[in-house]
Amino acid sequence: MKIGRWSDIKTMQIYIRNAGIEKQGATEGLRFLPSDKAVMGRVVNLFGSR
Repeated sequence: MKIGRWSDIKTMQIYIRNAGIEKQGATEGLRFLPSDKAVMGRVVNLFGSR
């Protein structure tokens, strides 16, 4: 909402639905989720040898 300067969530949803692919990647830098490196460092192989 901050990027588009919308104060109402419903207005933002309308514009987001109508957004073209030229806007693709605009939210990549927001970091809502941890990086792949941070997640994959904690993965345990359940089917590997002991």
